[in-house]
Amino acid sequence: MKKSISLFKQPLPSAALTLAIIFTLSCSGDGGGVGNPAGSSKDACIRAELEIKANTLDDVASACSATRSEVLGQLPSTIGTCSKNDLDFDKPLRDIMEACNVTEIPVVSSSSSGTSSGGGNSSSGGSSSNGRSSSGGDSSSSSSSSVGGGSGSWCVNHYFEDCTNNAACLTSGTACYNGWYGTPTKSTELRNSCPSGYTQMTGCVDGSHFNQKITYDLITDSRDGKTYRTVVIGTQTWMAENLNYNVSNSKCGSGSSLSDDNTDNCDKYGRLYNWATAMTIASTYNSSRYTALDKHQGICPEGWHLPSDAEWTTLTNYVESQGGCTDCGGTRLKSTSGWNSSSNGTDNHGFSALPGGYGSSDGYFRNAGYGGYWWSSGEGSSSGAYRWVMGYDGEYALRSNNDKTDMFSVRCVQEERSSAHSEA
Repeated sequence: MKKSISLFKQPLPSAALTLAIIFTLSCSGDGGGVGNPAGSSKDACIRAELEIKANTLDDVASACSATRSEVLGQLPSTIGTCSKNDLDFDKPLRDIMEACNVTEIPVVSSSSSGTSSGGGNSSSGGSSSNGRSSSGGDSSSSSSSSVGGGSGSWCVNHYFEDCTNNAACLTSGTACYNGWYGTPTKSTELRNSCPSGYTQMTGCVDGSHFNQKITYDLITDSRDGKTYRTVVIGTQTWMAENLNYNVSNSKCGSGSSLSDDNTDNCDKYGRLYNWATAMTIASTYNSSRYTALDKHQGICPEGWHLPSDAEWTTLTNYVESQGGCTDCGGTRLKSTSGWNSSSNGTDNHGFSALPGGYGSSDGYFRNAGYGGYWWSSGEGSSSGAYRWVMGYDGEYALRSNNDKTDMFSVRCVQEERSSAHSEA
């Protein structure tokens, strides 16, 4: 199933362009989406679909009830280093762009293609950027799609640009980007409504640390509607971000202390949990043995569970074997941005680990930017359980027996697959 990134439209801030990622359960609107918006021509539909970089040319033809010839009719004779007649209709547009050495798929002018002046990519009614009307985008009459400042412009610059002002992202209007793979550097990546079958999302977060070469899947936690990226690594399927489920005794980092309220730290790093809270068992087990069964669900969503110590070991052994290295699991699992002291990782597998820090039992929040800490379901003693650590000071991903009352992040894992999935 195709996934989408959805962006709220707002005036561009003067200091920097902002990209908002909006997560919801389903796309609102007329249900027709970009595939064949009411009142637009077939040409306009083709142009809109050509902006979705995960599409193949056959996907474009199918979405618009068009022939291959009609799709090619919207393209110039050459696209970068390629002839349009040599294009592979089964290849995603992002791959065509890479092979042809272009950053977007060009289209012929509306006058050449016969597109009406009132729809599609016409510049009628306002100045345009990247071939889209500043008065109507793909076909809408209510939103601007230029990238360059001014009232009503889409707030997008580069791949998942910083979104530091969450409230500013929660304005009316939506736009959609197909898939987690790719770099939406142009306004042509945007949509005024979601295509049929796409998923819109809620929230406003900076996703720049995710691996752009990985195709992530999505799950929605039915308890609160939050949506998480997931990724297959070897025979395992992991969440590619930390759990942010708000329960009693979970905390967010706030400066150097812990807060019950949601903060920017929780939006970025997820919430922090003591071991018993992560396990969803009585707090008395923070000082006594529990002996969890295999695949203990704990605080994870239905169908997922808190990883055991053995499952963490499986993960690190696999990524190190893929890299042909020893004690390098942290580097291969850490995100390529977000770590202080020049300690970013290579994120070969899309795990995208961030340094979310930890909360101590005396109420302090420590090490954000420098260390990531995750619970396992395994116990090392009556008052201790195994945590897994990645730090700024080495390539390691290792475990230690830690006080159960300290507060760490949670990554959830699914059942193992029957066959391995290699890195991107």
